[in-house]
Amino acid sequence: MITLDVNLVMYRCYEMLRRLLSYSWLVPLLVAGNGAALWLFLVVMDFYLRANGTQMTPPVVLKYTALIWGALTILSVLAAGCWLVAQTALCMLRRAWGRLVLSWVFTAASGVGCLVLCLLMAFFCFLGGGADPYARGLEIPQDREFVLPRELVIFENLGAPLRVLQLRDMKPALPSAPNLQELPQVPALQQLSAQAPELLQEYLLRCLYAESTNPRFNSPLLGGSSRVFLAHEHDPQSYLLRTLRGKKVMEVVREDRQLIRQSELPPYRWQVPLQNGWSVVYNPHYQWSKEEVRPNVVAGQLQRLNDALLPLAQNPTREQLDSLLPPLPQRPFLCLWDEDSGGCYQALVVLPAEYKDGTVELRAHEYTTGKPVAFHSKTLPVVPLGNVCSVAADEDLLVISGDWGEYYVAVWEIWYSPADGAEPRCLASQEFVIMGWQH
Repeated sequence: MITLDVNLVMYRCYEMLRRLLSYSWLVPLLVAGNGAALWLFLVVMDFYLRANGTQMTPPVVLKYTALIWGALTILSVLAAGCWLVAQTALCMLRRAWGRLVLSWVFTAASGVGCLVLCLLMAFFCFLGGGADPYARGLEIPQDREFVLPRELVIFENLGAPLRVLQLRDMKPALPSAPNLQELPQVPALQQLSAQAPELLQEYLLRCLYAESTNPRFNSPLLGGSSRVFLAHEHDPQSYLLRTLRGKKVMEVVREDRQLIRQSELPPYRWQVPLQNGWSVVYNPHYQWSKEEVRPNVVAGQLQRLNDALLPLAQNPTREQLDSLLPPLPQRPFLCLWDEDSGGCYQALVVLPAEYKDGTVELRAHEYTTGKPVAFHSKTLPVVPLGNVCSVAADEDLLVISGDWGEYYVAVWEIWYSPADGAEPRCLASQEFVIMGWQH
């Protein structure tokens, strides 16, 4: 029969507690180390997200992670304080004054350090320690109109200034696409692509230029939120949209009026219903869904494209083109598209055809103060598109300066570096109303 010595069990428990309490000062020290590791993790992660322009880990997740870890850290410190009280009583009973002082010193130092880190994390999460106050106090000048990037997100619930809402609303609304059940005939598109392909190409280039310089310009021929758009292998807009987030798939409308899947882009050859390399392409922006695209989804917008080109198709002359759109400049120009996520843009630099090689770099500063605008900068190679023009594209441009809802005017400069190693030079500059990425 097994007998239980109660006194021995109590003595063993007392010895175990005494040994644990003798090292109790390590507990808050380890907790403080965990807090320091968390704070370093937040700093490194924030730097990584800004530098790489990715939003795979939303900042709000990091903030709530910091809050939970901070709360657990505070609870651990309180538990360590209770242990310190028990350690004090034990040391006083044993008259171990040196151990008592050492425990108090280390526990207090590590506890204070941990609390300081918790306060820093609270500041980071709630008081804007992780935000960039770049645009606070800046106002959009009232003396002129500025261009907004195409499809710019307006966060009205974040207090978008009235000036930005006015800028957005002054663009003329596109005509509503008719509700058609079958793909329509497109005689204007067919005629222009067959009889005047160069004129059609210049028309699209002029649309891009007007979009980047005229705040009141809007055209159904430009991509953005349109489900279908005109495309050509020498068209700058096609080049940009087909590189959207590295996607390798597009949908094209064929002569049999069915949507087929086009792969391995670039390079590519269109299977087109139009002439001379032109096609009507399904916008890759809408390929996040795997649902089948039926003809009635694109039929109305296809009809709207054809209607927009009717004036030029009826009179395919340069005089008619000049009456519709301003001429192209003999210098590069910049187009910006917003990626519907605030602070993330697509940038397209269109250069005259004589720029066959070299690289392009974008630089930016605030319009009123001249402060540099921080963004994820890249060196963009110049890619010639036949004899029409050359382009330099950044499909994921992340603006760091500012925050969601803090709109300001940025002056973007196009710096060109020739392939022969000559000094870079500024070729052009443009102003856009932008905002920074959420911190």
